Amino acid sequence: ERDPAAKVAAIERADHELLARLARLVQIYAGTLRVCPDHGCDPRTGEHDHSPVPSVRWTPTARGHGADARLTERAVAALPVHDAAEVPVE
Repeated sequence: ERDPAAKVAAIERADHELLARLARLVQIYAGTLRVCPDHGCDPRTGEHDHSPVPSVRWTPTARGHGADARLTERAVAALPVHDAAEVPVE
């Protein structure tokens, strides 16, 4: 179902119920939190596709660019694509 309001509500619920708790544990144990979807979706059709997917990496000491920016699909589309297998793990 392509319902933008429902999509936003689901993401906000996951942020509140899951990611906030995980972020707190990452903070306690000085770890790293990485979040990404398992597949891309074509926004025109809503069908799964093989397009690159965004990911977010967060550490308790992270500072700097984008901290207050909104992570929208349009903003993500303008970011560079990296092969996750080649990104160093800290």
